Amino acid sequence: VSSVDNTPNPLTILVNGVKIFCRGGSWGWDELLRRMPDSRTDAVVAMHRDMNFNMIRNWIGSSYREELFAAADQYGILVWNEFWDGFGSDPANHDIFLAQAEDTVLRYRYHPCLVIWFGCNEGSPPDAINTALNQFVTSNSDLLYQPDSNAGVITGDGPYYWVDPAQYFTGQATGGSIGFHSEIGIPTVSVVESMRNLVGPNDPGWPIDAPWFMHDWSSQGNQAPQTYLAAINARLGASSSLEEFCRKAQFVNYESMRAIFEAWNAKLWNNASGVLLWMSNPAWHSTVWQTYDYDLDVNGSYYGSRKGCEPQHIQESYGDGIHGRQ
Repeated sequence: VSSVDNTPNPLTILVNGVKIFCRGGSWGWDELLRRMPDSRTDAVVAMHRDMNFNMIRNWIGSSYREELFAAADQYGILVWNEFWDGFGSDPANHDIFLAQAEDTVLRYRYHPCLVIWFGCNEGSPPDAINTALNQFVTSNSDLLYQPDSNAGVITGDGPYYWVDPAQYFTGQATGGSIGFHSEIGIPTVSVVESMRNLVGPNDPGWPIDAPWFMHDWSSQGNQAPQTYLAAINARLGASSSLEEFCRKAQFVNYESMRAIFEAWNAKLWNNASGVLLWMSNPAWHSTVWQTYDYDLDVNGSYYGSRKGCEPQHIQESYGDGIHGRQ
């Protein structure tokens, strides 16, 4: 009798036969009002490149703008593409959905940035849809198709809130799963100049009040910002002003984002092939899940990501204190 491990090998992306250790972020809406100009699209994809990211996940097909794919081509960013979750349960809608899906594959297949297509976010499409999507992708390109963004060759499910950075290294943060992790992140309060634009001209912004709650500071949501606030207070003390809190937040932003990427670095190719932040691009002024501000100012999350994704640098394992060069 022998034990058998039936766990699938994690997704591994190859470009021209070379394995690529994927690091980047999920792209939700490009803009809340869907009006991102070409110049801004170019700028934010360039910011992904400057953070040493090499992948953008087009979450639920949030942006099918030519400008996004063209900028990814230009800056050497791979794109994980998803079909939108719009097929529904009514078979009467399936023909319309599949016609749009096939047209989308044909329209964008020539972009070298595209590396994989997923049928659905956190679930699989109905069998009839799944079979057709697989056929569209594999018969019209040489790319891989997978039905589910959070199963099989992919792991996910956050966490989306602050945890002790050591838990990324020990695996406690993700329940022991490493692999190719599709979603992980923390709340990210921006620099004070951007936060003043968030709270508005007539609100001091401190203590935390209504504008924060209107912009994703949801204690009942996946972001659990109360743990983030507690971490900042524990490390750097309570704050008495918006300016003070924003300054202190950048240290925790940097520490956490760097730890996420360095934890995967430490297990490079040892059941670890990629990690993507939830999220990298903000669609509006927000208090969570971003690596730069809606104003395109940079913050601690930007610098922590850039440092953690350096092609080569010295790092320490928070889990066991071992130093190493990746």
